[in-house]
Amino acid sequence: MRFCAILILSVISILNSLELKSQTVVKILSNGCKVERSLFLNEKKIGVYNKRGRLVKLSADDIKYQKIFLDQSYSLIDYGIILKYPEVIYKDACIIADILSSYDPSEILSFTKPIGDRKKISIQDINKYYTYLDASVDYVFSINIIVKDSLITQYSYTYKPNMSDVIISYTCVFTYDKNNRIVKLEKIYRRHYETKEIIYENK
Repeated sequence: MRFCAILILSVISILNSLELKSQTVVKILSNGCKVERSLFLNEKKIGVYNKRGRLVKLSADDIKYQKIFLDQSYSLIDYGIILKYPEVIYKDACIIADILSSYDPSEILSFTKPIGDRKKISIQDINKYYTYLDASVDYVFSINIIVKDSLITQYSYTYKPNMSDVIISYTCVFTYDKNNRIVKLEKIYRRHYETKEIIYENK
């Protein structure tokens, strides 16, 4: 009986250890200033640290929308795209996944052309409203996505935000680490330049 109890405790200890190893603290910096610090488990966000450093876990509503977002983001594999930790680029992932998922994968192939060791997905004349999970609405004219080894290296799209008459051309360049995680974004839009750095720390 005592042996069984020790065995159970050992198994629990091993499982807890494995969970800790799969936990990652992710820090996002915008132009060098910290924007957010979050805790991820198996590449999925489980909470955000507040200003006092206390972990605030996701609410039931957050988890519901997270599932919708992650299902859509991971469905990009059907279009030949792998996206790890998609929540670190939430809005960009929403845009890419929403637009591509409105087409059948076979249709996307007709919009795809090889460029050396990369491929370019170019969809013109979209002329359609998209409402994203964050409730923002864009009228999208076109999108171009450059992919290398199943990773998005750059994408750009032209749109009118939130029912306005202003047309914006937006470009985002992605840099990855050896684990295929996004570590840097360079965004250019309306003569504005922004960089975001993403730091991953195993807990």
